[in-house]
Amino acid sequence: MARRTERQATFLRAKVIGLDDVVLNCQVVDISESGARLYVKDAKVPNDFLLSIPSRGQSFFCERARRDGDFIGVRFVTKGHLR
Repeated sequence: MARRTERQATFLRAKVIGLDDVVLNCQVVDISESGARLYVKDAKVPNDFLLSIPSRGQSFFCERARRDGDFIGVRFVTKGHLR
């Protein structure tokens, strides 16, 4: 399946915040307008969560799309970002 938007490589520190308020530290490896790839070492990431990127002042509602070892592909389920 072709990507809708081009990805940008990043090394941004971020947090996965689950609906049950569990917080996991992660790194955003790449990001686009429609999703991102996260590095989350040995963690159980929920299907739906809030991704917070403090250095950019951005938060996105996400759904997990795929997992490959410690890498998680996510789709942003709301357009734009929350502040």
